[in-house]
Amino acid sequence: PGDNNQMNTSGNENRIKECRTVIREKAVEVAGELMFKRGLKFKFADTEEEAKLICINQASRYYQDNEYELGFSYLMQIEQFKHIIDVSVYVKGLCQLGDHYYYDKGDCEKALICFQLAAGIDAKSPEALHGAVIVSGQGLFRCDEALPYAIVADHVKPGKNAEKYILGKLRDLNE
Repeated sequence: PGDNNQMNTSGNENRIKECRTVIREKAVEVAGELMFKRGLKFKFADTEEEAKLICINQASRYYQDNEYELGFSYLMQIEQFKHIIDVSVYVKGLCQLGDHYYYDKGDCEKALICFQLAAGIDAKSPEALHGAVIVSGQGLFRCDEALPYAIVADHVKPGKNAEKYILGKLRDLNE
């Protein structure tokens, strides 16, 4: 019994790791699309110095111009150097913007972009994960797209109804 339990734990950890990879890849895709629409190129920073310049010259400029999604797209480029800044402030702000788009404006697509970017830079943020689950699963009825966010969110902060709903809905469809 002990070995089987250890295998289940290992399997769950691998699944969560795979879901975090999917979340990160989706955020990079979204960031690249946002930048491409503006004639900009997405490129990961190669050095910590380059990451700092991206933060100072690009991300902060777009934040000051209230173009938060584009600013956050630049932050996705510093993924391996994100320790140089406090991303939690940006994640919180982007989640608030996602809430605004979803609840105040009824714009599910823009809200989802915000939550996908936020979850991509911080795949342990309950707010970003939950927002992505709510918008993609319940707002846009794209449960399959909500699945990786729901799995990770349920791991980070178990017991949320939206995550249970998505996981249950997908389980029902597969039976």
